[in-house]
Amino acid sequence: MIAADAERLTILTDTGAAGAGGFIAFRGCGSRLTVDHPLLHDKPLAHIELELVWQDFPGTRGGLGKYYRGYRLDPPIRNGSFVVRVTAPLAGWTDSGRSLKLLGAGGRTWFELTARGAKRVGAMPLTLELVAPVQGFGDDAYPAAIADASLRAAQGERVVLPNPPWRAMVSRIGLRVAPA
Repeated sequence: MIAADAERLTILTDTGAAGAGGFIAFRGCGSRLTVDHPLLHDKPLAHIELELVWQDFPGTRGGLGKYYRGYRLDPPIRNGSFVVRVTAPLAGWTDSGRSLKLLGAGGRTWFELTARGAKRVGAMPLTLELVAPVQGFGDDAYPAAIADASLRAAQGERVVLPNPPWRAMVSRIGLRVAPA
């Protein structure tokens, strides 16, 4: 495996270019994170590893399920709710991509992508597109969740006030590749 030097990483989000850390990766469903580096263009690849370390990830027991409990969404938002479609310069990953879970139990995501077949693939960046959940990180649902909690509290019910939507901010990114 060859580790990519962070200085040569090119990172694009829906809001433009970003540095190798301290950027919001996804704002909502349909948003994209594109990672490029000369290593993705030098030679045909057999394997790519991408690491995303999340800033301020709700790491308490229950993760995002507990963090979003005040939203009363159906289905509820949980760590496993977030799915990205990945396209990469690997055989079997270039067209429609493959869908993978974005978030696990901790504040880190590790994607290991392996070529599927011997087909040679041209150079292209690695792209992740958030495809689920439809409500993204809850930006549109937050005002309604606040209103609902306020109404129920006014009626004397004990309520859990909703947290503001979690920001999918990357504090560190790592890329490693293995030539074919």
